[in-house]
Amino acid sequence: MGCLRLFTTILSPPFLLEQSLSAEFPDCEWYFIFFRIVFNSVRIVIDWRVFSEGGDLTLLNPLQALLDLTEQEKASRGLLHTPREIHQQPETWTHTFRRCQEREPEIKECLSRAGISAGGRSSRIVYLIGAGTSDYIGRALAPLLRRRWGCEVWAVPSTTLLTDFEQFHEPDKQYFWISFSRSGDSPEGVALLQKALEGHSQIQHLVITCNQRGGMAQLCAQNSSQALALILDDEANDRGLAMTSSFTNMLIAGQCVANIDGTGDGSSYGDILEHMVEVGTQFIPVAAEAAASIAALGCSRVRWGCVTVQCRAWTSSLCLWRSFPTTSAAVATRPTCWTKFAASVWEECESQ
Repeated sequence: MGCLRLFTTILSPPFLLEQSLSAEFPDCEWYFIFFRIVFNSVRIVIDWRVFSEGGDLTLLNPLQALLDLTEQEKASRGLLHTPREIHQQPETWTHTFRRCQEREPEIKECLSRAGISAGGRSSRIVYLIGAGTSDYIGRALAPLLRRRWGCEVWAVPSTTLLTDFEQFHEPDKQYFWISFSRSGDSPEGVALLQKALEGHSQIQHLVITCNQRGGMAQLCAQNSSQALALILDDEANDRGLAMTSSFTNMLIAGQCVANIDGTGDGSSYGDILEHMVEVGTQFIPVAAEAAASIAALGCSRVRWGCVTVQCRAWTSSLCLWRSFPTTSAAVATRPTCWTKFAASVWEECESQ
């Protein structure tokens, strides 16, 4: 079976950030082809190891192996939530799209109040706000929204805005905030939104969150003329430490908003999402095998390098640090080239 898979396995490329990437790199299909080659190569390494060592030629999906553990063993190994939340992502994306379709009239009204429309030029300045992983959602979406809305769009960490609010706001300019927060309860996120609502009534807000009981959602409900909360299904509200389902679902919600864009509807995005779900379902088990193979190499350092999609590297490095805080592994993130190529990824391994 190892030999058979060596010659027959084909991995379709991941398209989760296709729209965000194409905003700045129109000819970036090679990026996904690159990843297909990379993960196929890793799969070849895995299959060859099994074949050459004369072991069991049937390779199990490492992620599925974690999902199949007993609840007691999952609890003892700290695996109650994260494997399931990684595995469920493609299915939850369709639920997020459906939720955005249900709220489409309210989203259109919110964008209209903010002066956002597709295809034109707007003087409105859009801030994409979040902390940590939620900040990376804004960074991934900024090129897409900038292209769709024809205005300035910038990702700004909520911690920065909270301490340097006046430096980011001029009296003669209008602003629209889109805030991302899994729990909607982070102290800096709630404090920042409350400060803006109380002291800057001209700023319009869209809050994308996974928790209907969070402080930010409650503030939106109390200030409906200024703010709208787009609350995703509870299944996207990750219980594990690392943001997985919440990250990808809030990113997809942002892409849905970009495709609604105040005038049209987001139905055309449904075809894109359907393909993303199909490819994501195929990609997750292969990525799990690649991750297991890389983990077995004994690397003491991991480096990620990319351009527009550097946010994915930052998110990955944060998840690694959170998952293995006591190890000596070093995680470095840096851009490697500023050319039209979308990304390059490499690994550097040193003996322990």
